[in-house]
Amino acid sequence: MHLLVGPNGAGKTNVLEAIALLGLGRSCRGVRMAHLGHWGSSFFRVRGDGKSDHSRETSVEVVFESQPSRMAYFLRDGQVPLRKFLGRFPVAIFLPDDLHLFRGSPQLRRRFLNRILTQVCPWYLPQLLKYRHVLNQRNGLLKHVPLPSAAEFLPWEQKLAHLGSSITLARLEFLETLQLTFLRELTSIGLLWSDVLFRYMRATVSRDAFALEQEYLSLLQASRARDILLRSTTTGVHREDWRIEVQGRDLVTFASRGEQRLVFLALLLLAAAYLELRRLEKPVVLLDDLFSELDIEHQQILLQMLSSFQVFITATRVPQDAPGELWQVESGRVVVGDRACSVP
Repeated sequence: MHLLVGPNGAGKTNVLEAIALLGLGRSCRGVRMAHLGHWGSSFFRVRGDGKSDHSRETSVEVVFESQPSRMAYFLRDGQVPLRKFLGRFPVAIFLPDDLHLFRGSPQLRRRFLNRILTQVCPWYLPQLLKYRHVLNQRNGLLKHVPLPSAAEFLPWEQKLAHLGSSITLARLEFLETLQLTFLRELTSIGLLWSDVLFRYMRATVSRDAFALEQEYLSLLQASRARDILLRSTTTGVHREDWRIEVQGRDLVTFASRGEQRLVFLALLLLAAAYLELRRLEKPVVLLDDLFSELDIEHQQILLQMLSSFQVFITATRVPQDAPGELWQVESGRVVVGDRACSVP
């Protein structure tokens, strides 16, 4: 357990974001890579050295240059493509916005899925980036004057359907795996509910890849007239959502704020366990300022739940009875014991 303590703006979140970058290959907050470095700089490099659960020495590194825009990924000092880099250093990161996961926007819930799946499916992030590119192309056609013909829409819709079907199936598999032990985790932290279900909300129904692709294609073609009016693609994985239901009722309609936080903590542990299951390596858990949002009881529950993981936690003050090593962060400097280093 490592506690990064310092005032707001000292650079605590930068440390977490750098660690997360080595696992996700992208900003954990969805920020463009060009905005992660120093203001006015066109280059940054992040490197981590460590030891795996199997005592194997390893290193991971990300290098970014904005002019021209390019990224490079390294494992044990050898450059590798993104698909081989992802998942080699598993991280489970949880941001303050995640505490509003259930009541917040669907984008928060999709981001939660994407952060995990990026690390267990090497194709997931490249496919997601391709999907977003194709989506932008179709949206551009919807805004074009004069309006393009149906034949011009079709290739982009076929690509969206193909890319979207595999993304949806990966998300379904992830939620169904969490489902297997979710009720047990809730019971262990004192929520004695029954019939708890992850519900993935989509306009399609198929679980077969080819059939699902055809469903998406039909939906895109059927919604084309409406999309032209709205100048935006209104169906697809970028609009899908998920929720937790208890005995058929949406969690947010009846659970108290405290109960929702307990559910979130159970979900946090399950996500970390899922990464361990799929990568055969315990993830490093990164918690950004969550203690300021949790009361002392929930803080203690969280620390107990994560006692078997390596954890980095940021806070503006030392939490009560918090174990672990203290890192003091101030004005871009980190002091760990008697050692100091700079934080960009």
